[in-house]
Amino acid sequence: MRSWIATLGIALVLGGCVTGSSQQHWGPEKAPRKPVAKASTSADVEPDEPPLAGGEDARVRRAERLAARLLDGRAAWLSEKRTFLVITAFSEEGAGTGTTGEVLAERPDSNASNESDETPLCEPGAACDGDPDDLLRAATDWVLEIGADEAIVLEPLPFASDKGAPSTEVGAIGGRVVWTRDHLDIVRPKKAAASLPKIVVDKEWTLKPLAAVPSPDGKLLLVLFEMDPGAKYNQGFNAFVETRVYKVP
Repeated sequence: MRSWIATLGIALVLGGCVTGSSQQHWGPEKAPRKPVAKASTSADVEPDEPPLAGGEDARVRRAERLAARLLDGRAAWLSEKRTFLVITAFSEEGAGTGTTGEVLAERPDSNASNESDETPLCEPGAACDGDPDDLLRAATDWVLEIGADEAIVLEPLPFASDKGAPSTEVGAIGGRVVWTRDHLDIVRPKKAAASLPKIVVDKEWTLKPLAAVPSPDGKLLLVLFEMDPGAKYNQGFNAFVETRVYKVP
């Protein structure tokens, strides 16, 4: 759990609603901005937009464009650092909605905390809570601070469970990612299923996969999970989206 969230709130990544805002990223009872109808043969990378002219003004405009996309539910990829970027929203009961930016890389222990690479963008009840313009400015400043204005925008692939276990087709890895009770399996034609490390969570939460985001080369996989405390939310337990980055076997 993220230490700056403490034990209050609903922490959510990439597709949830910011209270009072028309922008969306991960949050309670929210689907991704739009479903991906068909997985591509590589990563789900958004088409390039016309390049901006050079100079500091162009860098700021690129950062603002990326920040808007992250707030709208996308992820991003920094090729030189091999890291994903996402924006997380969380809700504290009676306080409002907060937002954080995350830089995510593969870790030796997939259950290890990512706190050192999280940046608070908006605290619950602050001026940016409910003000999309303030929130966009905060997210743009973060993108500039980490030097990510030229990151590649990626479209998350939502899990669906209408045919059994929650799963999503990921073209970049040539197969499906399937949720099996406490871990993910990668299922590919003519190959044995490969199991990813078990996810360890405290008993207060119910875990549900939300979306997967492959790196453009298909070697890493970011997965977003909803952590739902149910009735315990009213007792001060967070409901939030946990992130994991896996090396694809």
